[in-house]
Amino acid sequence: MAARVRVGVLGLGGAARSLVPSILAHPECELVAGCDPLAAARERFADLHGVVTYDRAERLVEDANVDVVYVATPHSLHASHAVMAAAHGKHVLVEKPMALTVEACSEMVDAAARAGISLLVG
Repeated sequence: MAARVRVGVLGLGGAARSLVPSILAHPECELVAGCDPLAAARERFADLHGVVTYDRAERLVEDANVDVVYVATPHSLHASHAVMAAAHGKHVLVEKPMALTVEACSEMVDAAARAGISLLVG
């Protein structure tokens, strides 16, 4: 069997709670990390899933054990978080809306192309 895709989740609110069961159920995915500025959200996520958690997005995207970053942060942060993840060579799945402006969306697409990573909006 091929190696599993290791997923880190940025933003541990409602969107993450909706998608995480699909990550856990997928035979080729492994949930490995979560990130949220709220300590209670991090503690709940770590207790529930037994994964490392971070308080800052920078720390999650620097984690060598993360292959894909699922961006489920507030909409205003989607572009900066996706660009940051791409700069660290992480594939990105970003919650909709992709970003708040066409310019920010273009920045995300350009960052993905420069990094040679996949960018998916869902």
